[in-house]
Amino acid sequence: MGLFSFLRGRKNTFTGTVQRTASVMTASANGNAFFGILLGEEWLRVYTNTLSLAEAVAFLQPGDVVSIEVQGSFKEDQRTWYRLVSVKAEQ
Repeated sequence: MGLFSFLRGRKNTFTGTVQRTASVMTASANGNAFFGILLGEEWLRVYTNTLSLAEAVAFLQPGDVVSIEVQGSFKEDQRTWYRLVSVKAEQ
């Protein structure tokens, strides 16, 4: 961990079965892509500017069991958006 890693927020992992994914927005100014992932009964809102992570979320299929690691977040209109760190398929 770097000296200022605490500024990025703590890491969290969400694991569950994908019910649905939704592309919400792409911001061309900074290259961020925003997605919603319905895991079970709850929407997880994530964003990334890493193409491989955006691709991993975009190609999730209903029924996939995944582990999604996030670090850091911001709130907008009482919704929390998490910075995506990794997407891993569970066995």
